Amino acid sequence: MAFNEALVKKVCTCLSGFHGIGEKTAFPGITFMMNDKIRAGVRNDERTFRFAPELHDVPAASGNFRKMMRRDKAERGIKKRKKSIDQ
Repeated sequence: MAFNEALVKKVCTCLSGFHGIGEKTAFPGITFMMNDKIRAGVRNDERTFRFAPELHDVPAASGNFRKMMRRDKAERGIKKRKKSIDQ
């Protein structure tokens, strides 16, 4: 399974203040779940985050995130952090 353990530790630290976060091995990486929904993940050298759909455009404005595509369509509320930023 290919994932960057340093990134997993960073995500764990960021999510440590939330109750009910579970870690699961899925989608060739590590997925962080809360209330049976994926909230964040690490695959290879990339992090994935879920945002409230109404905040979808806020991370994009920073320039540090890219869209998550599924079947040639951008997923609302989900962004992938660009690999070159803050590894």
